[in-house]
Amino acid sequence: EVGGDYRAESPSGSDFTLGIDPSSAAGVEAVAPAFLAPAALVTNDTRLGGNATLIAIDPAEQAAVLADSPVVLPPLDAFADAPRGPDSGSPRQPIPVVISRRLPNDWPALAAGDVFAIGVRDQVVSATVTGVADGVPGLPRGAAFVVAPLASVAAAWDGPGLRPNTFFVRAPDAAAPALQSAVGRSAAVTSRHTILAAQRDAPLVAAIGRGFGIALVAAALYAGLAILAVIVLDAQRRARELAYLRTLGLSGRQSVSLTFVEHAPPTVIALGIGVLLGLAVAWLTEPGLGLAAYIGRAGPVRLEVDWVAVVVIAGTVAGVIVLMVAASSWLARRLRPAEALRIGDG
Repeated sequence: EVGGDYRAESPSGSDFTLGIDPSSAAGVEAVAPAFLAPAALVTNDTRLGGNATLIAIDPAEQAAVLADSPVVLPPLDAFADAPRGPDSGSPRQPIPVVISRRLPNDWPALAAGDVFAIGVRDQVVSATVTGVADGVPGLPRGAAFVVAPLASVAAAWDGPGLRPNTFFVRAPDAAAPALQSAVGRSAAVTSRHTILAAQRDAPLVAAIGRGFGIALVAAALYAGLAILAVIVLDAQRRARELAYLRTLGLSGRQSVSLTFVEHAPPTVIALGIGVLLGLAVAWLTEPGLGLAAYIGRAGPVRLEVDWVAVVVIAGTVAGVIVLMVAASSWLARRLRPAEALRIGDG
């Protein structure tokens, strides 16, 4: 819903005054000016009920704001050939637009190639459908919208020059004060960083995180105890076997390698299968968990793999294997070959 790291909106949806430049704020990496306003379908000079949000943007600038993020724009290739002359938005030069799949109830169904007229701020603009999308960054999920090229809408505007009333900004969390100062204290600045932090600090999310940590520690303890039990119960037999082999010329380094070869492959295979099954369970159960109820309609639920956590867990298991091999080898060395040969005498 933010449409970038930040979304700056002018008061009451009015146009920003000249001279407002968010790119001058320290830390700002990209800025995409936009014009958002309610738009009504017009037929026979009559406006039908139900508004869709007109969002006029520059695709290239908005793509720069959304770069390296999982949020993407719908295909806007047709905007490259959009009219920008005096006839822009006329029936002879309709503006190419992308519409939402879900339109207001009073609107008829629109398909690619259809030409229709929309009313925005008491002005009528002709548009032609070039695509249909389920959503667009900057608007809530499920909202009805019409995406148009900002330059074409500005060229079609009759009267004072059309100016943006919204800025989508790419910037780090530390840039918030400078950005607020650049757009003015009366403008509303929404931060994706703040929203994400609030969601992470929510009681349910925090409880789940703590519960996962506790479960991870408990699982690690159980795994450690299981490995320790295997080492203790099997120590005498392995020590005897390695002592026999040492009488045949097996070196200490070779005994360590033998222990590693016996335990590492099955552990690595089990670890790989466990990681794949864990990820598969998350993806398979996500649709039935109803996670969208906790984040609202702002956007779809997207599962992301925390590779750092996966690597840490895998490294922990690898460390346990190393300790197990070292402990097993140490216990095996405690039994001298002469004593191994005398086992069973008398």
